[in-house]
Amino acid sequence: MKDVTPPEELRDLERCFAASIQTPLQIDADGYAYQTEHYNAATVASMCDGPMLGGTERLQVYNQQYWFRLLTIMQKEFPLTRRRLGLLSFNRMVTAYLTRYPSRHPELHHLSNDLEQFLAEDHQWNTPALRQAAHLDRLHIEIFFAIEHQDFDGASLSDENLQALLTRPLPFQSAWHRYHEDSNNVEQRRIAHAHPDDDSPLIKQRKVAHWVIYRSRRGKVVEHALDPLQDRLLAQLGNGVALGDACSELQNTCTQAELSRLGREIAVWFHDWARLGWFRAIEGPKPASACC
Repeated sequence: MKDVTPPEELRDLERCFAASIQTPLQIDADGYAYQTEHYNAATVASMCDGPMLGGTERLQVYNQQYWFRLLTIMQKEFPLTRRRLGLLSFNRMVTAYLTRYPSRHPELHHLSNDLEQFLAEDHQWNTPALRQAAHLDRLHIEIFFAIEHQDFDGASLSDENLQALLTRPLPFQSAWHRYHEDSNNVEQRRIAHAHPDDDSPLIKQRKVAHWVIYRSRRGKVVEHALDPLQDRLLAQLGNGVALGDACSELQNTCTQAELSRLGREIAVWFHDWARLGWFRAIEGPKPASACC
């Protein structure tokens, strides 16, 4: 089929229309308002009156639907951040973010790619609590959409074959991430995700905890609690250190009780972690399955 180059006038019209419907809504406690004075004049002039709405009002409908769609997606994908801010402040923050970093990708799960960068900049939303919340929410998105690799063969984790892993780095799945928290962010996100319409404040508590966040074989993003010894071992392995070298490193920092426990339980840990699908085979990736 022969490519058809659209006339430049049509391209200009499309660009001006897109800029007009991306004009931010003015959001306040009473609702929202259109900033029609920022619409492109040529776009407004090109809008024909309809039987029910004038040209500018028709453009407002597109403007509204553009922002409602993006705000709804962000509210769903960032439950902890939304709960920390409250709905009104969250919508204002997202509007400011998407005004500075507009959507450029056809797949909407990329909508928040620059949110952590935005929150680190100099404005009212740059707070540790919001940055932590957005980071955890964003991790769930990245892990859900991460590429799927062939699983490590769990049968090779027999007691005999475990010795062969001492000198061989084990690669992890892309949909796997260690997460450290110094407050109860994971618990708060679970509550916010389960009750998205509840705007009651969450109680933030001091809590040092270690987690692995990963995508299960059923396609669900799961948080799995670790104890400090497991976390230290996985930190080494996640950096590409072979199991034997990782254990040698731990010997320099472990107590005698921890070393004894490591010797007794490490085979059980590996069996469990392989069963959960944390490791991947050395071979290349296979196509990711479609998600709903």
